[in-house]
Amino acid sequence: MGKYTKEQWTLSVNEGWSTNPYSVVVRKRGVHSTTVANLPERLTISPEERWANAQLITLAPQLLEVLKEVVAWMDAPGDSAFSDAQLAKARVLLSLAQGEKK
Repeated sequence: MGKYTKEQWTLSVNEGWSTNPYSVVVRKRGVHSTTVANLPERLTISPEERWANAQLITLAPQLLEVLKEVVAWMDAPGDSAFSDAQLAKARVLLSLAQGEKK
């Protein structure tokens, strides 16, 4: 897998746009924003499902980082502990990815 865009991914609600109601954008140095993903309007995907897809895409980089931490913890020899802060971060991200509030 190649490198992904490291800057913060943000969910953009494109009010009034008939084709792409949601976009995932990144602010990069020297440009206002760069689109990572557009979530187009489709009759086969409900508005709730479209919102959940957009939220999940937005959280992808953070979920990847937490997953790397979990794998590193599981691969560590001995009594290494997954910290309370790491566990709290993982729980918050999982909750958000499932469409729950913080």
